[in-house]
Amino acid sequence: MLPQSNQIRRGFTLIELLVVIAIIAILIGLLLPAVQKVREAAARMKCQNNMKQVALAMHNHHSTHDGFPPGLPQGSNVPVWVTGGIQCLGGSYLSDETIFGYTSRMGAPWNSLIYAEMEQTTLANMIGGRAQNFMTQGGAAWARFPATGELSSNPPDWWEWVECGGIGSNNRNAGWSLQSFWKCPSAPEVTAGMSRYSHENLAKGNYVACFGGDTYGNSADASSRFGGVFGITRYTKNAQSDINVTIRPGTGTKLTAILDGSSNTVMMSELIPVNATRDGRGAWLWAGAGGSSFLTHTTPNSSTPDQVQACSNGTQPRAPCTELLHPASTAGLSPQYGNLWAAARSFHSGGVNAAMADGSVRFVRDGVDPAAWKAAGTRSGGEVLALD
Repeated sequence: MLPQSNQIRRGFTLIELLVVIAIIAILIGLLLPAVQKVREAAARMKCQNNMKQVALAMHNHHSTHDGFPPGLPQGSNVPVWVTGGIQCLGGSYLSDETIFGYTSRMGAPWNSLIYAEMEQTTLANMIGGRAQNFMTQGGAAWARFPATGELSSNPPDWWEWVECGGIGSNNRNAGWSLQSFWKCPSAPEVTAGMSRYSHENLAKGNYVACFGGDTYGNSADASSRFGGVFGITRYTKNAQSDINVTIRPGTGTKLTAILDGSSNTVMMSELIPVNATRDGRGAWLWAGAGGSSFLTHTTPNSSTPDQVQACSNGTQPRAPCTELLHPASTAGLSPQYGNLWAAARSFHSGGVNAAMADGSVRFVRDGVDPAAWKAAGTRSGGEVLALD
């Protein structure tokens, strides 16, 4: 028989247990910010890689076609800020030649023309080889203007349809969806597409082209002294027979035209899309202010609200806005409606990623000198100011 021990086993007291729990909580509290910083650093790097991929595609496009893709081709003398659907100016677009002509001659925007250089061959062939179907909703009779036989060309207004491949929409038409390389991993997923100005459920991404250093009305025209690497380019369209002319690779800015230096000029940045159908910011296929374009008129993540044609203020606190509603009439051709801008914005701490015209990607602080940031948005303004 073994002798019994006189020792009594002693467990943790409640106080000791609480102390241990408190120590663990403190350690978690200390480690959590570090983990979040590491996670954000990884997301920011992935965002930079996405932007680098798009910038490299731009340069490969330039090498192949002797020019960057156009920001938005425009086949009429419509003011640069008229970028809505063919009904956006009101009236019956099937019976009013003047109204129809304002918005029926747009071409494919910049981001839809670089799929070949991003090894997205199927999409590249779909966009380049089926332009006739894309621009006329499968050749539907009502897409042809009766008085002149003109075929409508307005990608944001047609391409979301099944007959046109479903390009640019959230409708999952023809199995299309916006690819992940157009989205910043730091940004929350946005499911509400843009449904304004006759556009229907346009998908939203984060990466946007620089359309200049002033307001959209003053900068977006490719000939403007405030113009950026991208903008509105003009062309002559044979509207009755040749829809394919609206697919215009290589007709944007040439590197030789970037007189301020490609390493000093912002080509792309990022933007916060808003999860509201009334808000057009981030709309991938719409090249209006804040859609797939931004301006350096205000600094990154500026507290100054964006002034855009379609917005829902208060939905996303990091993207304040004022809506300058485009009238559903020819009154919308008045220059006051070109007083639009959208800042580069992101969910990164302290700034935004920006791709320069030489293909490099850098992080630009929110506190960048406003004059330097404006200068960086123009390609030939004669100003070269450091962004550091």
